[in-house]
Amino acid sequence: MLQTLVPLVDDLSRELPDSERYRRLLEAVRALLPCDAAALLRLEGPWLVPVAVNGLSGDTMGRRFKVDEHPRFRVLLEASGPTRFLADSALPDPYDGLVEGLPGLLEVHDCMGCPVHIDGKPWGVLTLDALARERFSVDNLGDLQAFASLAAATVSVVQRIERLALRIEDERQRAESYRALATDGSLPVLAGQSAAHQHLLDDIAIVGNSDLILICLQ
Repeated sequence: MLQTLVPLVDDLSRELPDSERYRRLLEAVRALLPCDAAALLRLEGPWLVPVAVNGLSGDTMGRRFKVDEHPRFRVLLEASGPTRFLADSALPDPYDGLVEGLPGLLEVHDCMGCPVHIDGKPWGVLTLDALARERFSVDNLGDLQAFASLAAATVSVVQRIERLALRIEDERQRAESYRALATDGSLPVLAGQSAAHQHLLDDIAIVGNSDLILICLQ
């Protein structure tokens, strides 16, 4: 378990595309908890939207699952921890017909899932599906909880990077606006004749024409 999680923890401090972070997470899930499919879904209002899938058909990423129409998802979101659905569960499985290479309804299904929380609020779910009966056991629930916690950490990193990128772009646009105003003379003129005043104008000209202004605005 530890050998599987360490590389994922290391990934949190590395510069990676969001899709690669999620891909590695689901690959590690399937390596430790052998199953036929794994998925990470984000809660958007009444819908669960796939963020990453492994073992499910490609069109799964284009689907939106309404929670009220999928009781298994509702159970997972309302649970305080991981849940296992037995093969004879009467609740329909949202992924029937979506497992890669196996179209149609699946009569034998062993499934687990866990809610993912960010800052104490439900963010989505992590799900595992197996075609073989009794593939999972109650002993796997603790491992699934660990992966759900790691999924939450991965999502938090992605969100922080997105916020930072937006802030940098906003500051860049502000800097460009200031430069444009300085170029067309729209900025107020600083009047003065002293040596200190001239030194200040020289510094403003140097900084205004460099990327240092981006740092000063942060």
